[in-house]
Amino acid sequence: GELVRLLDEDLMLRYGEEQEQYAAFNRIETVDAVVVAYEDTHPAGCGAWRRFSETEVEIKRIFVRPEYRGSGMSTLILRELEAWAAE
Repeated sequence: GELVRLLDEDLMLRYGEEQEQYAAFNRIETVDAVVVAYEDTHPAGCGAWRRFSETEVEIKRIFVRPEYRGSGMSTLILRELEAWAAE
């Protein structure tokens, strides 16, 4: 929901119209697993992975709200995604 919308807005600001060509590959409906990180009860970051094969996944849609960047949250999200994929 909201985190994905903020991620898409951030990517458009960074890359402009070039980002539009990737929109079809970044649909949340195509991912197999999603992790949401909370600060208290507030969703602060997210990430996902999509399966390529029985032994490969692609990490997708990692985002941390600006006010939580630099806190190590993205590392925690990535580690959880990797652990989940390894299972």
